[in-house]
Amino acid sequence: MLTILGLSFNTRNLGLAIVKSDRLVDYSSKLHKQKWTSVKMEMILTSLASCIDAYTIDKMALSIPYIRHQTSEFRDMMRAIIALAQMRNIEVITYTPQDLFLFIPDVKKKTSKVFMQHLVFLYPELVPWYEKETSNKNKYYYKMFEAIGVATLYSRKIGKWRS
Repeated sequence: MLTILGLSFNTRNLGLAIVKSDRLVDYSSKLHKQKWTSVKMEMILTSLASCIDAYTIDKMALSIPYIRHQTSEFRDMMRAIIALAQMRNIEVITYTPQDLFLFIPDVKKKTSKVFMQHLVFLYPELVPWYEKETSNKNKYYYKMFEAIGVATLYSRKIGKWRS
């Protein structure tokens, strides 16, 4: 049974999800309001390291923005997360926003709302977070939904490789 850590992040918001055997084990969204510094990056990496150890992570899936939307700070953070994974022999795969829409079955208009609705269908325990996110003026939980999406995509991809 593989345990997959899904991450969606920027320098301010971190969405995290743990998927094991196609089951959502844990998920969260964390906001880091302070200015970007090396101390902030170390704090995030330390938190991720403890999560990796606590859940015995086998694989990691990252949701990353398109290159034109990546800041140098984001790229530094991504390199540090990948290095952390490599030090622990954890395979990393990245997904773009377009990849996340692979989740959505044949629907004409693929939007972030439809994406979240599909995840809620797969994981009914997400209903309260979906309702909060759709009523929020500022999006807070979407990174968490992205993290759940990439972890689930990766989980299902691995499942297909095994059959």
